[in-house]
Amino acid sequence: MDDAATGPSLSGESSSFLGPHERAVVIQTPSSVSLRDLASYERDFELAAGYLRQYLSGDIEVDRTFASPLDALWTAAVVIYARAFSKGVRVTDGPSVDQLSSADRELHDYVIDLRNKYLAHSVNGFEHTDVVAFLVDSPHHPRALGGIGTIHTALSRMERSSCERFLSLCESHLDGLQKRSSALHRQIAEELIATGAANVYALPDHTSPIIDQRASRSRRK
Repeated sequence: MDDAATGPSLSGESSSFLGPHERAVVIQTPSSVSLRDLASYERDFELAAGYLRQYLSGDIEVDRTFASPLDALWTAAVVIYARAFSKGVRVTDGPSVDQLSSADRELHDYVIDLRNKYLAHSVNGFEHTDVVAFLVDSPHHPRALGGIGTIHTALSRMERSSCERFLSLCESHLDGLQKRSSALHRQIAEELIATGAANVYALPDHTSPIIDQRASRSRRK
C-alpha cells in the first residue's frame, strides 16, 4: 500500500489470522466503532450456537442427572442470546427481529422470557416448589408423620425440536450480522486508503488486553 497506488483490495474479505510478513495495527476510522459492535453481537450468537450444538450432540433424552452439564449448555445459550438484545454500551443497531416469521418471533420472545423471567429471577412461572408431609398410610401400620420435605418441579431440559429451532434462529441472526460486517470491511478499507500509507503504517501494533477479573462492574469496551 502506498499513497500513489490503488491500495489494498476492497473485496471485503475478512481474516482473523496474520498472513506472512503482516502485522496488525489498531485503527480508529468512522466505521470501525460500528464494526466492533457488530463483531461483539456476532460473538454472542456464535457462542450461543456453539453451546446449542454441543447440547444437541448429548444424550438429552436419557441423561436426567441433577445439575447435568447438558443443562448448563442450553442455559448459557439462552443468557448469551438474550444479552445481544439488551441495552448496553454498544451504539450500533443489533440484530433485527422485524424480518422474523411469526413462528420465529414467538420463539424469540419465548427465549427472552426464559432469560428474564426464569433464569434471572427466583420467583417465576417456570419452576414450582411444594412443601409436603410424608404420611404413613398403610392398613398394616399405624398412622404417623414420617417427615417434612420439599418437591421442586422446574423446566430442566429444552426439548430437541425446540433447541434445533433455537439454533436455526441464532444462525439466522448471525448470517444477517455477517452481511453487514462485510459491507463495513469494504467501507473501512476505503477510509484507511483515504488517510494515506504513511499514516496507516504509523498506527500502533495491536496487543492483547489484560482482562482484570476484579473489574466485574466495569463497562464492556
